[in-house]
Amino acid sequence: MSGGNPCTCSGSRKERMKYWYAPRETYKTNYSYFESPKGCAHYSDYSTVRCSRCLMLIRSKAKFVDDLPNKPLSE
Repeated sequence: MSGGNPCTCSGSRKERMKYWYAPRETYKTNYSYFESPKGCAHYSDYSTVRCSRCLMLIRSKAKFVDDLPNKPLSE
């Protein structure tokens, strides 16, 4: 995994992953001011992963990201 705020939800990793999602607008995408055109989306090996229950926000290129939903699970 690449840095970020870790998931602080209770339970095993498998239980916590039920609430993780990878927004499609940031799936294998990076928005960089340092690449041309500035501030636009560029391909990346990394995707953003979020948790719908806590403040987790990480960037990861792990294979599990491909299996995550693109929208948060509604509780």
